[in-house]
Amino acid sequence: MEETTNVSSPENVQTQPSGNLSKRTFWMYPLGTVGRDFLYMLFNSNLITFILFTKTLTTAQFTSVSFIIIAARIFDAFNDPIMGGIVENTRSRFGRFKPWMFIGALLTGLVVIAVFSVPVDGWGFIGFLAVMYFLFSITFTMNDISYWGMLPSLTSNERERDKLTSFAQIAATAGGAVAGFIIPVLAIGANPLGGSAPKAFMIIAVASAVLMFGFQLFTVFGVKEAPMVLTAKKKTMGLKDMFRVIFKNDQLMWCALIALLYQTGTGVVGGGLSMSYISLNSAITVP
Repeated sequence: MEETTNVSSPENVQTQPSGNLSKRTFWMYPLGTVGRDFLYMLFNSNLITFILFTKTLTTAQFTSVSFIIIAARIFDAFNDPIMGGIVENTRSRFGRFKPWMFIGALLTGLVVIAVFSVPVDGWGFIGFLAVMYFLFSITFTMNDISYWGMLPSLTSNERERDKLTSFAQIAATAGGAVAGFIIPVLAIGANPLGGSAPKAFMIIAVASAVLMFGFQLFTVFGVKEAPMVLTAKKKTMGLKDMFRVIFKNDQLMWCALIALLYQTGTGVVGGGLSMSYISLNSAITVP
């Protein structure tokens, strides 16, 4: 007799998406990341420029900023899988993903506003930045993991899922590109918003937080997960299992190390140093 699996018991089932994407989901899901990547561009690529043009720091204090960024990148290597496990095991009336998207978007906006608004200099700013940078890593990861993690649950149609992924990536690129173009002009150009770089960055930070939260609402309220079909439950991999697999696989471990070094390098070099070099060598006067 053929062996069958009992899928009627809750502990023996897991859910898989079924059905095709609705037009509403196809538009509302990608829109959610436009404001999100606008804010990420402000924080990731303009933070050092903000520090150079608005803060009074010694060489040692400015150097410590790089160590904060590097430490945060290393922290992300552990933070991401932990948050992924939390999201995966979340059960609520709003689903697994939307609660963390909503909370992450709100908290990330508040963190960014604080970083670009609190008037503190010297070592006081360095200590404040260290705390806020790690808070940003946590809160943005809440949103980022849940946003992209939601994608496979929207449809089981591989072709439609690929189209949705591509569209979301285009939307993300557009949000970051707009930010990359207008933030330097509005913040450190000839006529900065509010009359000075500190005021300009504060205004932009508030606007970015509003954009992130507002655009995320398109996904939170506009996207509905596809109807679910019960299937036999598969064994889930815990955090310890993830790291065990990485350390036991030499090729995977080296790939993870290369990815970590790449993220660290782009975060430090691309996260403001290049823009600052161009700005300072273009004879822009520091206010």
